Amino acid sequence: MAKGPSIPTARDRVVQASLKLVLEPIFEAGFHPCSYGFPASVPAP
Repeated sequence: MAKGPSIPTARDRVVQASLKLVLEPIFEAGFHPCSYGFPASVPAP
């Protein structure tokens, strides 16, 4: 029997937040001023 979607646990949220802290600066560095997309540091219009 397949397992359906579940409610994220505290551990899942900690892992997601940790990965975000590690990966976000890596990808932010690759943004160019003329990129189509909005990095987290720039609010969308």
